[in-house]
Amino acid sequence: MASVYEPLAEWLQRHGGATITLDFGQIETILGRRLPPSAHRYDRWWSNEDDPASTHSQSRRGWMAGGYAVSSVDRNFSSVTFVRNTE
Repeated sequence: MASVYEPLAEWLQRHGGATITLDFGQIETILGRRLPPSAHRYDRWWSNEDDPASTHSQSRRGWMAGGYAVSSVDRNFSSVTFVRNTE
């Protein structure tokens, strides 16, 4: 089953930069939908979880599938910085 976060993985794969900072609005445009309220409220939503048993499909099927990890979240400016995985 396709994940709503796969468009983010594809976008990150195409971008190719070592570090990418996107605001939440840009991510919503990439996804074609709004982020859930928890993405705006909790840093934990942006954690880098790759465990298939995890309910964090946003990380596993989103940025981590795109080859990135979240390095920082700034909820005051509604932005997130992704860093390319080098492993």
